[in-house]
Amino acid sequence: MPRPVADLRASVEAVLGTPPGWFRVLIGIRDRIVAPFGVATSAMLRQELETADRIDFFPVLHAGPDEVMLGARDRHLDFRIAFRRVRARQGELIAATTEVWCHNTLGRVYLALIRPAHRIVVRSMLSRMARQNLQDGSVDSPSLRSRA
Repeated sequence: MPRPVADLRASVEAVLGTPPGWFRVLIGIRDRIVAPFGVATSAMLRQELETADRIDFFPVLHAGPDEVMLGARDRHLDFRIAFRRVRARQGELIAATTEVWCHNTLGRVYLALIRPAHRIVVRSMLSRMARQNLQDGSVDSPSLRSRA
């Protein structure tokens, strides 16, 4: 049976704070596409959030022992991503849930464009979190799930 993840926020920071190269490439492509439409790029978000509580360019809305919630509001959409510790019969799971509220056509088009890669990105993050926790001894097996 898996042992608990010692520090959920540290696990989220390890995964999001050091993304793989392919993810950085996707973010770079996203930034070049959205900038002409007035949507904040990842660099703009990092600069705006320089003194705020954040993980990479994601603002931290809540961080507790059993949940880390990131998110932001923008003119085209609002989003939340929550990493939650879930206790189940088979042990402890880490669930990632994303929610998006589109405000206008730009938000709906943006979401339609990123949705295909979104599931891959979230599942990759969870797999990286499982591998990281295996390496540091926090869990015995990658018992993570995604609802992206």
